[in-house]
Amino acid sequence: MSFPHWRTQLRLHHSLRLIAEGKSVTTTATASGYSGPSAFIQAFRAYFGMTPGENCRSRQGLDTRSSVDLRITRSR
Repeated sequence: MSFPHWRTQLRLHHSLRLIAEGKSVTTTATASGYSGPSAFIQAFRAYFGMTPGENCRSRQGLDTRSSVDLRITRSR
């Protein structure tokens, strides 16, 4: 795994924890090292297949999609 890929994976998994704690997308984006919410949402969707908002709704049982698991995987 290349360093940039590892760093992206680390940032996104860190963002899952912040979102689960109820942090806003803007706060999560900057705390995870992204330049802004748009870049963060784009990376989140590309990696997890859903937006941070969709992930939150699925965790609350309001969406039919399954939420992203917080475990860090070795794949990708």
